[in-house]
Amino acid sequence: MATTKYSSSPRRFRGFCGNCGSPLIWRSEDKTHTLDLYLGTIDERWLVGEKVEGSEKRTKHGVVVERIGSLGKELCTPSQFQFYCENAIPGITDLVPGGRKFLVENVDGVEELPS
Repeated sequence: MATTKYSSSPRRFRGFCGNCGSPLIWRSEDKTHTLDLYLGTIDERWLVGEKVEGSEKRTKHGVVVERIGSLGKELCTPSQFQFYCENAIPGITDLVPGGRKFLVENVDGVEELPS
């Protein structure tokens, strides 16, 4: 897959699929060992696991299946940083545990969320 990048602000880049234009990643030249991966671009089998054949159970809400091989928890739980906490949605995105939290991330560095 061919990817292309766009400098969205000084020393900050967004990566896109070179074929369809879907956004894939965000990264900073200041932190070359990390990047933000857009989870909507991860295939279902990796994000929530593959369906176990024969595990289908009917419920009043639809069919539920067992899954194996999910990496969703590992991919969705911040292990290092959470940026832009100033834009958190109370009761939704501010409940995500893990990592150091920062109000903003900008060309001057980061501002850590007060404890």
